Amino acid sequence: MEILKQGQYQPLPLEKQVVIIFAGVKGFLDDLPVERCRQFEAELYTFIDNAHAGLWEEIRSKKALDDALTAKVTAAIKEFKAGFIAEKKPEKKPENQPEKQPDKKPEDQPENQPEKK
Repeated sequence: MEILKQGQYQPLPLEKQVVIIFAGVKGFLDDLPVERCRQFEAELYTFIDNAHAGLWEEIRSKKALDDALTAKVTAAIKEFKAGFIAEKKPEKKPENQPEKQPDKKPEDQPENQPEKK
């Protein structure tokens, strides 16, 4: 449901609606947390603007997703999603690296004793 939301006075062009609904219906968003769907959507549009700009015009002019256009949309979404997922993965620590121990206070200096003069 998150992908159907539009800002007030910010109608989404038809071709962008087609792409994000296609992504949702075909399961490309299923493994994303709901709170990341809006980010995915915004970044997908930017990615297509930059890497597949002709896709918008093709969707607008054909007004239908034939097999060739479906393949292009699918490829663009897959390409974007691979980068989106890879970019957001937490870093792994090297396996043979010991965990850093917290700094220890010397035991002979209690915390709340006033300094001696």
